Amino acid sequence: MTAKYLLILSVLSMLLFVSCSSDSSNSTESLVDNLQKMINNEISEEVPGVQLSVYSPETGQIDLSAGKANLDTDEKLTPGHKLRIASITKLFTATLIMKMVEENILSLDDNLSELLPELEFENNNLIKLENLLNHTSDLLGYFNDDYDFQDFVLDNPENVYLPEELVLKAVSLHTPQPENISQNFHYCNTNYVLLGMIIEKYSGKSFSEYLVENICQPLNLSLTQTADLTADIFKMSKGHTFLDNQILSYDYNHSFLFSAGNIVSNTSDLVKFVYNLFHGNVISLYTISEMLPPENSIYGLGIADFTGLGKGHNGMTLGFTTILIYNEQYDVSIAVLTNCLSGSVDPQGIAEQALDLFIGKQHKE
Repeated sequence: MTAKYLLILSVLSMLLFVSCSSDSSNSTESLVDNLQKMINNEISEEVPGVQLSVYSPETGQIDLSAGKANLDTDEKLTPGHKLRIASITKLFTATLIMKMVEENILSLDDNLSELLPELEFENNNLIKLENLLNHTSDLLGYFNDDYDFQDFVLDNPENVYLPEELVLKAVSLHTPQPENISQNFHYCNTNYVLLGMIIEKYSGKSFSEYLVENICQPLNLSLTQTADLTADIFKMSKGHTFLDNQILSYDYNHSFLFSAGNIVSNTSDLVKFVYNLFHGNVISLYTISEMLPPENSIYGLGIADFTGLGKGHNGMTLGFTTILIYNEQYDVSIAVLTNCLSGSVDPQGIAEQALDLFIGKQHKE
């Protein structure tokens, strides 16, 4: 082959590469535009703000936001704002527990009477660590239709709650029954409050310290932290609860959720976390496989299955609703945080739209 033809082939190859790169770039720009339009359309009187992040090796990191961070001040919500992630916290807590299992500090077969002997209640010797992780302990919530306690929490937004206090409240409302333990799934915060207590006892550190040391620092999650009260946190979005045609926007002390739901973060940190988690960069891929929901089940060891969307966790608390998923088929992570608790908000629906747009981008290439 002559030098002339080699030169022509080289030029054609370069043009093809530039063309493909340009098409991919344009496609990603189109995806970003469509995602932004989508979340803009979600903003309404009852949905003040939406934060969205999408990450895949193909698109890189996409961080978007729409609406307001605070209706009182009219502050614009940005991708850099922090929001409460509610029960997505449970995915972090389960990850920390399973890391301790990997390190042989704990075993899934350890029972609660051995793990926390100072916390005595009937049948606690029948509840294993695994039962706490997958909500089959037959423990119920510490609210559990106890409106006196709920009203106290709502009427005393700055009150501090100790984990032991929450667990004993739950046990006083319902005693786990032997025939139900390991048999019946009942999702409740009590299980994950106990897991936080176990983390603190067997690590010798606070839940917050252990979280930072084992997840936040290694993954550079600079905006992720625990927070009982959030009033003094820099760039914190206010939470808005819509109830009986009124907006409640108190800064509730979330010590009543502890390791079940009191982390604040942003979607950028969350997609980074879940992507690394499912790629074996936090705990092993074998351990991840152990955490996945069994066949015909929607919940495993801290990981929920959102059929057709992906695996991860969602949540809601006073002022916030959330979802975080990883989709293995398309190797994409999606996080949605909203600063409202309202019948009008649907983070899972937003995540589903985002995935559809991502899939549509792939089909165009």
